[in-house]
Amino acid sequence: MHYLTWSPTPPAAPTTRQVVVLLHGIGDYSFRWQFLGQSLAERGYTVLAPDMFGHGRSPLPGPKGVKDKGMQFDAAAHVEQIAEFLTAAGVAEQEKIVLIGFSMGGAVAATFNATYPARVCQLGLFAPAGLMPPGPEKVLRSCFGCCWRFRIPLACLRGAASSGQEGIYKEDFFDHGTAPLFPWFAQHSRLQRAVNKDSTDSFIGSVMQFELGGLDATVDKLAEHLAASPTTPAPTLLMWGKQDTTVPVSEMDKWLTKLGGKLSAVVTKVIDGAAHSFMLERMEETHATIFDWIIPPP
Repeated sequence: MHYLTWSPTPPAAPTTRQVVVLLHGIGDYSFRWQFLGQSLAERGYTVLAPDMFGHGRSPLPGPKGVKDKGMQFDAAAHVEQIAEFLTAAGVAEQEKIVLIGFSMGGAVAATFNATYPARVCQLGLFAPAGLMPPGPEKVLRSCFGCCWRFRIPLACLRGAASSGQEGIYKEDFFDHGTAPLFPWFAQHSRLQRAVNKDSTDSFIGSVMQFELGGLDATVDKLAEHLAASPTTPAPTLLMWGKQDTTVPVSEMDKWLTKLGGKLSAVVTKVIDGAAHSFMLERMEETHATIFDWIIPPP
């Protein structure tokens, strides 16, 4: 699994470092975190940002198509990806990480914390999916279901990409939170396809299998784990862009109901004038909120 890493200068020893793991969203990639990763490293944190399978520079495992591989794209499968990644990246099981996830990555982060509560010391959820109403999920699955079932080649999305497109891919920071879904996906897919031939398959697989709105029991489990912690848990951070139309800010109330009812420490931040990718649209405000919230490195 490919990943980006940012380290303090001089690098911290494994016994004294604080690792921060940043998880991207559906159809996204680790490069989205470059500015936050650099800023955290400057403040003494060791930062890891993986490309989940089929995203960024991480191919899907195996030589054949998704259907032949029997690939799973639900939340549990993503959690195991992250667990295996941490081991491969040299993060020991006893190291407690700060885990931050965006959009689908937020749902993965919450599920990871619920599954491996002893491995996370602090959780940041940025416009997380997982508790969304079923309507958008059904629409997406209807649109892409035939492609998943019959492996229809999406010529408009799989167009040959020149090597020069990689630079465009790296600058692909436009916000899809306020853009029509299909035009955004078509452009975004072409750009990702320039460096990862599996990007369309992973997107469709995640749309078809990931529980964008079916993680209620998992979030309840997470809240119970955090509430039962022998020590007062570090604050959980919920952040949203006020103008987000991908995962609307109204979703925050659902998370607060489930987490806030059992925890005394939930920090919330809604950033006005920003949509889904608020960490890029309002970078200074986002970073200031994170630096006020995050536990200091050793």
